[in-house]
Amino acid sequence: MSFTGKFAGLFPLFDVYAPLNAKKLGCTGNGTTDDTVALQAAIDAAIAQVRPLYLPAGTYLTTAPVGPTGTMAQ
Repeated sequence: MSFTGKFAGLFPLFDVYAPLNAKKLGCTGNGTTDDTVALQAAIDAAIAQVRPLYLPAGTYLTTAPVGPTGTMAQ
């Protein structure tokens, strides 16, 4: 169960595990805007914070491969 929205901050232990929202981190998901850089940054942030990444419904246009990078991804 994720405690987000009106419950955010009330249960700090659970807030640590709340997913990061890709659209709140700069992705548009509208199918026309290039989301490559924003999506890669969102993936990197999720890995760094050891949290899941939530991709809301949409079409995420990328012009290069995106995914986990660095030693934590191995």
